[in-house]
Amino acid sequence: MNSIVFAEEDPIHKNRNVTLIYDDSGSMWFTYEDGDTSKELPSDNWKFANYSLQSLISLLGPEDELSVVRMSNSQNIDEIGISYSSRQREINRIPGWDEQKGTPFQTVLTSIDNMKKAVEQNPPSDFWFIIIMDGVFNDLDTSFEEDSAKLSQNYEIARKSLEDLADYMKQKEVKFNSILVTIESFLTEDEISQMEEFKGMFQEATGGIQLTADNESEIIERINEVAALITNRDPNTTETDSTFDLNPTFSNEGQEVTIQTPFPLRRLTVLHQTTGSQLEWEINKVNYNGEASQLTTDGPFYMKTPNDPNKLRGDIYGGVSHIAPENPEGSLQAGEYTISFNKPLTPQEQESFQFIAEPSLDFDITIHKLESDGTWNNEPETFFYEAEMMMEVELFPSDRSQGKVSFNQMNPDQEIEVTAKIQDETFTLSWNEERQSFTGPFTMPTEPTEATVTTIVKGFYQDTKTLPLEGVEDRQLSLQTLTSDWSHPLDQLQNTTPITIQPYVDEREMTEAELTELFDNIKVTTEENVQYEIKQNGNQIELYPKAYIVPAFTSIGDIHFLVELKGRYEGEGAQIEVGANIQDIPFLDKYGKLLGISALVFLFLYWLIGVIRKPRFDRHGAIINLQSIQKVNGMELPGRDTEYDFKTNLFLKYFYPYRAEKKLIGNLTFKATRDKDKILLVKDCQSKDMRIGYTRLGEGAGVEDIIIYEGDKITTESQVSKEVYHFTR
Repeated sequence: MNSIVFAEEDPIHKNRNVTLIYDDSGSMWFTYEDGDTSKELPSDNWKFANYSLQSLISLLGPEDELSVVRMSNSQNIDEIGISYSSRQREINRIPGWDEQKGTPFQTVLTSIDNMKKAVEQNPPSDFWFIIIMDGVFNDLDTSFEEDSAKLSQNYEIARKSLEDLADYMKQKEVKFNSILVTIESFLTEDEISQMEEFKGMFQEATGGIQLTADNESEIIERINEVAALITNRDPNTTETDSTFDLNPTFSNEGQEVTIQTPFPLRRLTVLHQTTGSQLEWEINKVNYNGEASQLTTDGPFYMKTPNDPNKLRGDIYGGVSHIAPENPEGSLQAGEYTISFNKPLTPQEQESFQFIAEPSLDFDITIHKLESDGTWNNEPETFFYEAEMMMEVELFPSDRSQGKVSFNQMNPDQEIEVTAKIQDETFTLSWNEERQSFTGPFTMPTEPTEATVTTIVKGFYQDTKTLPLEGVEDRQLSLQTLTSDWSHPLDQLQNTTPITIQPYVDEREMTEAELTELFDNIKVTTEENVQYEIKQNGNQIELYPKAYIVPAFTSIGDIHFLVELKGRYEGEGAQIEVGANIQDIPFLDKYGKLLGISALVFLFLYWLIGVIRKPRFDRHGAIINLQSIQKVNGMELPGRDTEYDFKTNLFLKYFYPYRAEKKLIGNLTFKATRDKDKILLVKDCQSKDMRIGYTRLGEGAGVEDIIIYEGDKITTESQVSKEVYHFTR
C-alpha cells in the first residue's frame, strides 16, 4: 500500500529529538544608534532569548530530548536533561549563559553531526533542527569576510551542508523538521539583506519554516510557536478565530478551573507568566468528568529572565506544570477536567494562566485510483502516470484505542483544514461525510515525487507528513501468433494441432499465473461459420478450429479469428487477427451426414403430421347405447340396454399415424372422424335390411362408410333378434 499507516511496533507517542542552535553572541547584547555602527546601545534581545529557551525546556515532554549548541561554544553539545526530576535544575542554569562571542557556522556543522548520531541511535523519533539567531553567521557576513571568493565558497559550503542534512534524513526515512527563528529588531539594511539571502537558502535546502521576531517581546512569542509546532499544536490560529477552545472556567474563589476538550490529549499543560514577582502555585488534584482521576502532575517548573545589568525592561516570571496519564503511551480522553490549585487565585492572577492542550491525534494518508465506474482502487499496480487519483486523510486518536475521530459536534470543513502539496500544486481536501474522511482528487505525476500533507484542527492540532508518490507506466499487452500456415481437412478438425498464441506484458512473455488470471477475459470472434475451442497451455493460448456436427455447415477456405485479451486494469488489452485454412472434402463425406439427418427429419415430420391429423374418437363424451331384443314367434321380448364407450388401444390411438381409429361394438364396426359429433359406420358391416333412423339402406349398403350423426339410431334385425345402436354424447 502506498500509504502512511500506524504500525503497532512503533511507539504510540514518538519522542521529539530537538537540536537547537542558540545565539548568545555579542550582537544579542547591543544595537546601534540610528544605524551608526560606531555608536553602540545596549539591547536585551539576549534576555528574552534566554527566557524563551527556559520556556521551551519547560514545555517539552519528559520523553523528549533537547541538545543545544551555543554560538559561544560552537563545537560543544549541551545535552539538556528534561526529565521531570532534572528539569528545574537545567532551567536554573540557563540564566548563567552570558558569554558574548561570535556567530560561527561551525554551530550548524556540530548540530548536523549530533542529529546524525541521534538518528542512528533512535530512528523512530521526530527530529527537529532549530536555529535562533539575530544575524547571519560570521562566515556569511560581508563585514567579517571581505574576500568575495572566500565568501562565495562559504555560502556554497553552507548550502551543501544543509542539503546533505535534508538528503540524509530522507534517505533514513525519518520525520525531519527545521525552523529558523530570526531576531531582526536591530538589523541594518545590509544585515537584513544578508539575512534574507540565508533564509532563502535555508528554506530551499531543508524545506523548513521561517519565523521572524521584529522586537524583543516577539522573541518569546516565536519560541512559543516553535514549542507549539514541536508538540503538534496549531501555532497560527489566534484565540479569537480559533474554533477549538478549552473554555477554562475558574470557580471556588479561583482555586479550581474547569476545562473541556472534544479531542483526546497527550498532555495538558498549565502555563503561568507574569511580571513583577514570581507566583508560587501547585496543582493539588485533577478530576475527570466530576470524578477523581489517576492522572499524574509534574511541576511547576519556574522560569525567570536573567539579571540585566542595564535594566532596560522589567523581569518576566513563569511557571509550567504538566498533567498526563499514568501510562506514557496513554491519552487524556475527551471530556471535562477540573484542576484544583493549592490556593485561591485572584482574578488578576487567573488572567496570567494559560491552558495548553497537546493533542493526541494522528492521521493516515491513503491514495486510490479513480475508476470510470466511480469505484476507488487502492492497488499500487494501477497507479498509472497521469491517472485520476483520490487522496484520503483519516484522523485517529494517537493510541488508536477507538476508531476514527468523531466530528458529530462540529463542522469538519470549517474547523479542520487538510491541504496537500504535490510538486508545485497545492490543493485542499474536503470532508467526505460518507467515508468520514477528507478527500481530494489529483493526477498521478509522471515521475517519482512525494505529497506533503498538512492537517490542522484550528487552534488545536497541526502536523505534516509526506507520502511517496511512485506511479507506474501503463502496462502494454500484446499477442503474437507462433503458428503459421495452419491448414487441415474439414473431416480432421477434431484431432488437429492448435494455433498457438503467445501473450506479452511490456514486451516480456506473460507468466502462467498472469495468463490464468486473465484467461476468462479472452474473447474470440469470427465472421465465418466455424466453431472453436481455446485452452491454456502454460503461458500460451491454444486455439482449436472445430467443425460443426454436420460438416456441411462449416465454412471452408481461409478463416479469420479475432482474438481479444482484456487486461486486469481498466483500458488495458490486446488483440490479434489469426488466420487458418480449412480444406474441402469429397461430397459424400461432407454432405452424407446432412442427407441422412434430413431423411430422418423428413420421416419424423411425416409421422408426426400423421399422428396429429389421425381421426380419433371422443373417448370421454361419445357412447353407443346398444338395445338387444330377442324375438319368439315374431313377438319381441323385453330388451337389454348396454352402453359402450370408444376407448381403444393407447398405442394405436396416439402413435399409429393417419389411419382413423376403429371400434367394434356388438356386430358393427365404427370409424372415427375429425369431427367429434359424428362417426362413420364401416361399409363392411352394412346390410340391405339395416336402417339408419327410418331409412332402409337397401342397395346402398356396403358401398361406402356412412356418416352417423349424434342421436342417430342404427337398427339391424333378423328372425330371432333385433339390435338398436344409438349414438349419443
